[in-house]
Amino acid sequence: MYWVNPVAVRLAYFSPTHTTERVLEAIARGARAREIGRIDLTPPAADRTFEVSGDELAIIGAQAAATAREPHSGGPCRRL
Repeated sequence: MYWVNPVAVRLAYFSPTHTTERVLEAIARGARAREIGRIDLTPPAADRTFEVSGDELAIIGAQAAATAREPHSGGPCRRL
């Protein structure tokens, strides 16, 4: 699927230092999205669930150090 200026972008991120969050927001702005939704998967908000509709572009990100384990809890990361 090819997106040209998506109307809505949904960002889902695990970002304890907020760097991944800022990078994803820059990507969404670069795509010229008119609406940007944010889903913070960083604890304590990590237990939230979310849905992305068929007309939204989902961009998912996590810091490189957090790909195997959550640094604060020591538990496995949730699969999306």
